[in-house]
Amino acid sequence: MTRFSSVERLEGRVLLHALDVAGAIDVDAVAADDAAPFHLRLNAGGRTYVDSSGYTWERDRIGRGGRKGRRVYDVGGTGEEPLFATYRTGKLIRYTIPLPAPGVYGVNLLFADPKFAEPGRRLFRVLAEDEPVLTDFDIAASTGGRAALVRSFAVATDGVMDLVFHGTVGKAIVSGIEVFQGDSLPPVGTSCTCSAGSITKRSRRRGR
Repeated sequence: MTRFSSVERLEGRVLLHALDVAGAIDVDAVAADDAAPFHLRLNAGGRTYVDSSGYTWERDRIGRGGRKGRRVYDVGGTGEEPLFATYRTGKLIRYTIPLPAPGVYGVNLLFADPKFAEPGRRLFRVLAEDEPVLTDFDIAASTGGRAALVRSFAVATDGVMDLVFHGTVGKAIVSGIEVFQGDSLPPVGTSCTCSAGSITKRSRRRGR
């Protein structure tokens, strides 16, 4: 079981550190400074990773379902190959992320398909707070092959972010999850595609 137990403040950002303990996730242990916007970066399926801009992506200790994996290959469209080369994959994957308070949060989901370059071989859906944000999602159809892809959207939460990945053809897969507070989020219920290289640039503008 995983509990969020410590909060680290680094130059205006808040990162949650997960510790293995017995029992359920302790939401009451999650605390944040009101002056520092919440910002969590999670390396899905992987270990702690520091990207080229100096941002820390936390080790995946809260994912449930599927299996963790890593495949070394040339990931197109990004300079962060180690981040996209690790993943969690399975027919059903769930992440339950405690938040400092109810409200609207931005979500970036990082994807790369290490196996399929042909469209139609892997399709899955993603639900955030029980609402579909991606349906019949096909990474290969979106990128044309083994390349990085980021999908972004805003989610209204009750204080806990529930993300579910469900494979409809083959298995679902995800390489990274970023959840943050901000002033310029897209409307709830909308999503957009952005380049993998823009993630750390936007993070720099929001503050580390």
